[in-house]
Amino acid sequence: MSAISRGWALKKQSWAVARAHRPLAFLSVLSAFSSLVGLVALWTAVALYTGVCGVVDPDNPVFWVATASTCFLTLFTGTFFNVALAACAARSLRGEDLTAVEGVATAIRLIGSVLGWTVTRGTVGVFLITARSSVLGREIEERITGATWDVAAFFVVPLITFEHIGPSSAQKRSTQLVTATWGEDANPAGIHLDDLVTTGLAVIGGAGYVFLTTQGFSVFWFAVTVVGVASAVLSSIITSALNVIFRVAVYLYLVTGQAPHAFDATVVRGAFERKQ
Repeated sequence: MSAISRGWALKKQSWAVARAHRPLAFLSVLSAFSSLVGLVALWTAVALYTGVCGVVDPDNPVFWVATASTCFLTLFTGTFFNVALAACAARSLRGEDLTAVEGVATAIRLIGSVLGWTVTRGTVGVFLITARSSVLGREIEERITGATWDVAAFFVVPLITFEHIGPSSAQKRSTQLVTATWGEDANPAGIHLDDLVTTGLAVIGGAGYVFLTTQGFSVFWFAVTVVGVASAVLSSIITSALNVIFRVAVYLYLVTGQAPHAFDATVVRGAFERKQ
């Protein structure tokens, strides 16, 4: 099975779990709704403060603060509900009854770690994404995390949720789990179409924003920006929810030695592959 096929299989099995257990689907919708409400409230305030029909000035500090707040809000909301999802997903995969309230309560109890991972993901993650294209960037990445970012971050949410450790310890533990099972040159398998769709929608929203900043306000390009950004956020959160479910499944496989009944053991074992 190819990496892409394996990735799709994992997503399909995760989607089946989400559909079979309504609290998981509800948390996904609640995550998206909370994030979108926050973004609408934030950018409505910015629009009213700066003048909706005026030219968008990229040098205006208001827009930089709003953009940074958007990133933080999106990451925090995603992380918070991912922890809630992980708590519920583990129970569903064990065949236990669950409620969304229990998942949210778990995320609230772990709010410190949620905030810590939000900050880490938003600072280190963005830097590494921009630096990976260079050899120096990859060396800095491994110095910061002790492994590739994907490996160090893979089990962070399940580890925060189930082992109640902080982001830094979770990254180290994640690396240990991966390397002990798949080897030091392991790499998360698969490039998934849904991730590419999210990126494409974000690009559309970014193009609209660039047009607004260079050509002035236009109802059409404002609508393109709003729809593109909103769609990207929604797609990203749904994708993130499915990722959490299958990462919980892989985590349970590692700690119990058996794949959850809803997942194909062969596919779970293939969650990582050797670097080429």
